[in-house]
Amino acid sequence: SIFYAPQYVAIEMGYFKDAGIDLVLETGFGADKTMTALISGNADIGFMGSESTIYAYAEGSKDYAVNFAGLTQRAGNFLVAREKIDNFSW
Repeated sequence: SIFYAPQYVAIEMGYFKDAGIDLVLETGFGADKTMTALISGNADIGFMGSESTIYAYAEGSKDYAVNFAGLTQRAGNFLVAREKIDNFSW
């Protein structure tokens, strides 16, 4: 989707590397698999709808995700992580 073009351009132009971010972009294949990768430690952050974090928390997961950044004001997707990220900015 053209919606995600800026991230691919940033990767190709080396912007993440220049910022000291070692980025490996992988397809999550759905929120359930993305959440599993995140909670198991196979991913540091994930991009999914916030409902997955709510489900994991409600099921009593000791290692639940934290929603920390919304993509847009209208889309229901968030960046999530295993731990709180202070002072996150785009």
